[in-house]
Amino acid sequence: MTTRSQTIDKIKEMILNLDEMLETEVKRLIVSGGIDLDDETAPKVVLHVALKNIADQYRPLSAGGKKAASNLLHF
Repeated sequence: MTTRSQTIDKIKEMILNLDEMLETEVKRLIVSGGIDLDDETAPKVVLHVALKNIADQYRPLSAGGKKAASNLLHF
């Protein structure tokens, strides 16, 4: 059985990769030409899309994981 502490430790390991992943994804989106950088909302839009794209990489694939994620969204 996995303890809360073990779960938190594993999440901390995963978080360490997020900074680099987020910066890479932001740069990729900016150079894609898919957004007008003169628009004042561009930074927020780019960050929003980058976060969504990264979140998709952590999306549960199993039926049990999907059910658990759906349940957790209610809290």
